[in-house]
Amino acid sequence: MIRLLLNGCGGKMGRMVAELAPQRGCEIAAGIDKFPAACAFPVFSDFSECDVPADVIIDFSRPDGLPGMLSYARRTHTPAVIATTGLSEDEKVMIAQASKEVALFQAANMSLGVNLIMDLCRRAAEFLGESCDVEIIEKHHNQKVDSPSGTALALADSINSAYLSGKTYTFGRHGNQTRRSRSEIGIHAVRGGNIVGDHEVLFIGQQEVVTIEHSAQSRAVFAEGALKAAEFLKGRANGLYSMQHLLLAGSTVTNLFADEEQVLFCLTGISPVDSTVAELFEGLTREDVNVDMINQTEDGKGALALGVSLPRKDAVNAMNVIVEVLSRHSGRYLRRDDVLKVVLEGEGMAAQSGVASRFYKALAAAGVTPLIVTTSDTNISCCIQKSRKREALENLIAEFDL
Repeated sequence: MIRLLLNGCGGKMGRMVAELAPQRGCEIAAGIDKFPAACAFPVFSDFSECDVPADVIIDFSRPDGLPGMLSYARRTHTPAVIATTGLSEDEKVMIAQASKEVALFQAANMSLGVNLIMDLCRRAAEFLGESCDVEIIEKHHNQKVDSPSGTALALADSINSAYLSGKTYTFGRHGNQTRRSRSEIGIHAVRGGNIVGDHEVLFIGQQEVVTIEHSAQSRAVFAEGALKAAEFLKGRANGLYSMQHLLLAGSTVTNLFADEEQVLFCLTGISPVDSTVAELFEGLTREDVNVDMINQTEDGKGALALGVSLPRKDAVNAMNVIVEVLSRHSGRYLRRDDVLKVVLEGEGMAAQSGVASRFYKALAAAGVTPLIVTTSDTNISCCIQKSRKREALENLIAEFDL
């Protein structure tokens, strides 16, 4: 059971969170609201009056209440989900500074679907490049105060990150008596009735229009997202978390591969000042050898040590190149055929720390020492002794629940 302190408990979103909380195993311990309403839990008009402990704060209030909420979160070390919209750049800086002392989760939109289309829009911009004009249209109810919506700005930022030269934002075009510039992203706001929240992104080319859109049918999607964020945030280390962290949390590691058709070449005593390494890779390229992993370090004696793994089918060509290059330069080599390539991958690795620690811990528990290791944002690859295959894979499967 997660005990929540609900800021803005009397508003529409606050009431929705309170309604859905029990369904996700959460309890509203207390609420904060300047205009207290009848609730089934204690309600305080200000954080300074609150004496009810909670596990996580969910904040669906207004930007002017941010300083008081952050002060309480830091003082009591209570993590907070900040779902309030319309935050200024100064207020975002305030959140970032406070996150050094307490775990904070902030997102422009708590809907999982909206955060999905942010990623889709960025990918569309990367694929389409500068060939399209981009226009964003957002629609909300007539009581929404901020304009344009924080989600529209977040969509624009996501799209803008795909362009080498950043684009400027144009908010409506009233009074703008010039032609549309290719260096702008247009953002337009519609307010009326009880529209929960619609966002439409148009990539407009000369011969086609690509449209990506999201429509929220109920405020429940935002309340559900905030509750999921609270579950995610409980027990987290200090820091600033986003919806991306939440979405990827369940997919930190999703796949484990093992490849026995590998060969490892270890080269030592290579001069760091001549062209040995450059000539080596030129030769491998010439022989169409597909190098898998590369690991280069100093050997502690002023020389370089180089590890290269590659498919077994390329081993003879690779060895011929290595022998040829080393005949002209200093250095020795060792070929190892008793190796297994192990690859651990998952999109969530890009947003989660500690994966490498768990990886080495699992291998160490199996008595396995990696012979060569390379990493990227979404995978860890290594070569180990083939004879330790069973122990290594069993430990990795257990550690990452694969």
